[in-house]
Amino acid sequence: MSTVAMNVNGPHPARPVPPAAPMGPVGAVGGASVDPVKLVMRNKWALAGATAGGLVFGAASHFAFMYIYPIYKPRAVFECNQPVSDPYKPTGAAGTVSQEEVMTFMQTAVRIMTSDEVLERVANSPKLEQEAPHWIKSFKNSDGTYDTNAIFKQLVWDVKAKTVPQTRLIELSFSWTRPEDASAIVRLVMNEYVDLVRRRNDDEFKEQTAALKKGIDDSTQEIANLTVKRRTMIRDKGIDSTDPRLSDATMRMELLGRERSQLNSQLEDIRTRIEIRLEQQNDPSGAIRYPEEIKVKAARDPQIMDIQQQITVWESLLDGLRRNGIAPEHRQYKVAQAKLESFRQSLEQAQEFLWNREFMSDLEILKQQQQSFQNQLSTLELERKSTKILQTEITQVVSELADIDEKMKSLEYQMNSSKEKLKEFNAIQAMPTAVRIRSLQSTIRVPKEPIFPRLVFMIPAGAILGLGLVGGFIVLREVVDQRVKGPSDITVLPRTRLLGWVADAAEDPAGPGVVETAFRDGPRGVIAENFRQIRSTLLKRLDVAGHKTVLVAGCMPSSGSTSIASNLALAFAASGRSVLVIDANFRRPALHRVFGISEGPGLGDVLAGTAQLDGAAQSVTGVPNLKVLTAGSKTSRVYEALAAENMASILRDVRTKYDIVLVDVAPAVVSGDAATLATKTDASLLVARAFSDKRGMVARIKNELSEARGEFMGVIVNGVKSAAGGYLKGNIKATSEYHDDAPAPTA
Repeated sequence: MSTVAMNVNGPHPARPVPPAAPMGPVGAVGGASVDPVKLVMRNKWALAGATAGGLVFGAASHFAFMYIYPIYKPRAVFECNQPVSDPYKPTGAAGTVSQEEVMTFMQTAVRIMTSDEVLERVANSPKLEQEAPHWIKSFKNSDGTYDTNAIFKQLVWDVKAKTVPQTRLIELSFSWTRPEDASAIVRLVMNEYVDLVRRRNDDEFKEQTAALKKGIDDSTQEIANLTVKRRTMIRDKGIDSTDPRLSDATMRMELLGRERSQLNSQLEDIRTRIEIRLEQQNDPSGAIRYPEEIKVKAARDPQIMDIQQQITVWESLLDGLRRNGIAPEHRQYKVAQAKLESFRQSLEQAQEFLWNREFMSDLEILKQQQQSFQNQLSTLELERKSTKILQTEITQVVSELADIDEKMKSLEYQMNSSKEKLKEFNAIQAMPTAVRIRSLQSTIRVPKEPIFPRLVFMIPAGAILGLGLVGGFIVLREVVDQRVKGPSDITVLPRTRLLGWVADAAEDPAGPGVVETAFRDGPRGVIAENFRQIRSTLLKRLDVAGHKTVLVAGCMPSSGSTSIASNLALAFAASGRSVLVIDANFRRPALHRVFGISEGPGLGDVLAGTAQLDGAAQSVTGVPNLKVLTAGSKTSRVYEALAAENMASILRDVRTKYDIVLVDVAPAVVSGDAATLATKTDASLLVARAFSDKRGMVARIKNELSEARGEFMGVIVNGVKSAAGGYLKGNIKATSEYHDDAPAPTA
């Protein structure tokens, strides 16, 4: 707000209000963030106990699982070999296999190891009952047979295969509680997989060998047929493949082809240059774009050079006139300038004429060259056609003979190559690397230690579990708990200003003393210093806004608004301000007890007209500048009188007599007096007790006070404990130590 609102009994003079202090973000009232540092500091012993308990639980769980359900995981390791040279590739074509191809082969092998074909053979193997009797007995039917379908499904679930990263190894494993049975099942799966791979490899070699033998027989028959055909053609046509006329015609065609290619290249160059000239001539701007070489050639023309020389002379003359102080308006200057412009125009005209002449001449020459090349090409094409006819007549027979010779050579090469490949296949089939994957273990070792549980993992897991459960509970409790725990909980409330905080009396190293008069009784204490800080904040805003009457309202009866009002009164009085503190809590008045003065007459008597304001305001022994207006006698404390015109009149009167007037009122939750008086005072502030009042209640009461005509100054958090955050304890300790050696404060 920019001015102080008017009360119900007349306006206060308009006064500027200082800029608002930083407030909490606009959002849900319950949206306070969780400070992890505070949370850990506040619950460090619970977290430490949870961690210790988790360690014990982890160790106990390890031994329990070792007895109840240990898991053993035997493994079979396979190595993938580089593929043997591919017989179908030419010699030397089989190079290093790419990493991607190797990984593809390994992934395929992994899938085959756990394929239905392999596992079904294991499930139906009679060796399974002999080698893994304990595992298989759970699948036995009542008639003594075994449910192979259930065995197969369980194998699909438990048999695992995977590649070992950064190696050419594959690991096959099976997990169960008995190491002997698990090892036997791994061995059976391994044997069935190796047999399957060997069978497939043998079938593949047989198919490839049969294909090679058939290819050799087919090539031999085809060569014999082509030999007979060639002899017949030479006898009937009388032409051999070495006829010299074919060579002469071929050489002439090659020569004519080179000449035609050269002419076409030159003609294409001429056409390109003509197109460029035509594009320059037909520029969209309407003017010819003359090439740079034409402009350079025209610049060497004597006429152009003479005009440029004249321009240089006249430019020098103008420059001399300017240096001699002759202004552009002078007749001599204008004549020289006109001459210069005339020569410049002449230069442009001469350049345009010469450029156009050279451009058109160049274009005409290019067109003549184009026509000449076209004529040469026509003559060349006629000669080429006649030579082509002769070449075709001779080539027809020679080409057929050459095709036959080429086919015979190709067939002979294929036949010889197939014979070599057949030898290679026979040699490869006998090699130990014929199978690309092999087992590195002849027998499967029975594991001595289980993979679960492991003490090295169970103990940390127990600690993490215990810490996680307790930590989660603590965080959940923190999120659900809506109580104000410290100053930070106020700053996150929507549009709520924090005026300051007061430490819990038990936290003050100087001793608890009397809380209501801690500022006077313990001037070196932390609580007194808290009120000095709040005093500074309030005075700055009160002085700028011109406020004098301030309502001090508590949320709940335990909020401590009376102790805040009394200590603030003492703090303001110590700073040299004349202070009046009014006890408007007609339900449970306490200021007379706090300051050790008589209960009446007081505010109730003044409102009833049985006492005068000046006479009812009592001084406090030993505290200059401070007077107290108590609640008054019990019979005069009428609640409705606080809303009457007399109350507004009293507040207007005391504004002129005191620098600051503090009004203590009943808690806002139990009465509406705070909302009523907030419309009559210049300003109001709200007191919330830490670990007692809830954020939602603070926000609701703050909204009610903000809607009143008096300015809502902000919230003071009372009874803050160091447990609200680790930094508070450090602040309290630092404040106490700093004041230990300081002289007693006087203000």
